[in-house]
Amino acid sequence: MFSQDNDDEKNVQPDTPEMRSILIRSAPAPAAGALLSRNDTISQDPDLDMTYFNLLPSFQQSAVAEKLGYKSANAFESDVTLRRHSSQGKGMASAADRLKLAAMPKMSQRASMSKIPSWKLETIPKVPDYYLLGRTKTVVPNCDGREIASRITECLREHSLSVNFDENTAVCETPCHTKFIVKIFDDEEQFIVEVQRRNGSSIVCQKHSSAILRAAKGSTAMPLQARSFPIPASILKHKQESKTAKKEEVQNALKLIKQEKYDVKLLGTSALISITEKSKIEIEDSDLDFLSKYILSQPRDDSPDAKLRLDSLTLLANLLAQNSIQPQYVTEKGFLQLLVTDLVHLNPHFAYQAARCITAICRVCPALKRNIAALGANTALDQAEEKGILQHKLLENEVMLLKQAL
Repeated sequence: MFSQDNDDEKNVQPDTPEMRSILIRSAPAPAAGALLSRNDTISQDPDLDMTYFNLLPSFQQSAVAEKLGYKSANAFESDVTLRRHSSQGKGMASAADRLKLAAMPKMSQRASMSKIPSWKLETIPKVPDYYLLGRTKTVVPNCDGREIASRITECLREHSLSVNFDENTAVCETPCHTKFIVKIFDDEEQFIVEVQRRNGSSIVCQKHSSAILRAAKGSTAMPLQARSFPIPASILKHKQESKTAKKEEVQNALKLIKQEKYDVKLLGTSALISITEKSKIEIEDSDLDFLSKYILSQPRDDSPDAKLRLDSLTLLANLLAQNSIQPQYVTEKGFLQLLVTDLVHLNPHFAYQAARCITAICRVCPALKRNIAALGANTALDQAEEKGILQHKLLENEVMLLKQAL
C-alpha cells in the first residue's frame, strides 16, 4: 500500500496485511467413517482434514489415527502440521521440530478432563441481606472454607451425584432426577453450609442432605441405607407373586410411557426401572420401541428429554443385566456406537449406565468384545475411569468391572 505522494520514494509505506473480520459457523461433528473416507486426499488439504479430525470425540481420534496408519493421534496432528508448513512455502520442519510437535499435548474439544467440574473457591461470600437461610443447614467453626468444600466434594463423589459448581454453590442431581443445591457462606469466624431442594423427591434429598452436612463438619459420611419395615403376613412375598401380576405391572408402566404428557412418561419409565432392577421380565421387542426413540436422540443436558434418555439407558442396562433381552437387540438397534460414545458423556450418570450396558453385553456375548474395542472403547474407558475417580464412585467401580470383562 503506497501513500498519495508517489513521487517521493521516502513516503513509500511497507506492505501490511489487510485485516478483515469473518463469521465462523460451527459444523456438526462427523462420524469416524467420514474422515476415513478422505484417506485418498488427506495429503492435499491438511487444514480441512484437521477441521474434521478435531470435531471427533477424543477416543475416536485415536481410533481414526490408527486406521490411517499413525501410531497415535499426536502423530497424525504432527504430520498434518508439518504438511501445512510445507504447503505454505515454509519448507519442511527439522527433526527437532518434529519431536517438539510430537511431544505437544493433544487438545480434545470434547470429553476433556479439564471439563470435569471441581469446586475451586476463590472467595466465599457472606450471607446476603434479606436472604432467608433454610432449615437444612449447619454451622462449621474453626475450619478453612476450602477444606469444607473438599469434604463436601468427596461426599458427593461417594454418593455418585452429578455436580456443577458455580462460585459458592454446588448444583447436584441424583439419578432419579432429584435436584438440590449446596451453598457455603462466610459468617465471620465460622462458615454456614446450606442445602436446598429444587425439585424431585424430598425423601431422597433429605438422605443426601444429612450426609452432606455431616461431611461438612468433618464427620464420616454414612452410607445411604434404606429403612426396613416389617411386611404384613397378608402381603405376598416377592417370590410368591404370580407372573400374571408382574405382566400387568409391566403393561401398566408401558401404557404410561405411551401417553403424551411428559410427567406421565417419567412416571412410566420410573416404574419400569423399579420393576426391572432386581428381577427378569418377559417383554416383546415391539414394546421397547420407545428405547430407540430416546436413546438415539441427542438432547441437550438441560432439556427435559435428557431425563427420558437417561431413564431409557438405565432401563436398557437393567434389561441386559437381568437377561430380559439379548445383546443382539443392542446391535440391531444401532445402540453400540452410542453406548461407547456415552462413556465420555459430560454427565456421569449417562457414562455409568452406558458402562453397565457394555459390561452386561460382554458377559453374555463375548463375541462382541472385538467390535466394542474397535469402536475405541479402551480409550473411552480410561477417560471414564478418571472422571469416576474424581466425581462418581459408581462409575469408577463399573469401569473397573468393564475393563476386566473386556
